[in-house]
Amino acid sequence: MKQQPIPPAKKGPSFKLILSLLLALVAIIFVLQNSQEVRIRLFTVELFSPLVLALAILFVTGALVVYLLMWQRMSALRKENNQLRKQIEKGLGRP
Repeated sequence: MKQQPIPPAKKGPSFKLILSLLLALVAIIFVLQNSQEVRIRLFTVELFSPLVLALAILFVTGALVVYLLMWQRMSALRKENNQLRKQIEKGLGRP
């Protein structure tokens, strides 16, 4: 079998690195420009917090909800995959 040549390594920063650095810079600017205190009310609780902290809490909460929904779907797909794998092995006569 003939081996494929290894492509040369790319020189310079990658697109993903540059994009990540730009997004980090935008996030830092956002934090610095939105540090004022805001009043937050939830049901009967009222408190004051920097706007950026309130937004960060909402972001983390949203990410957690997405993760939990994804985890539920991935668990169902994993279970279905295992069942199909067992059916295939049974059909092929493997133990």
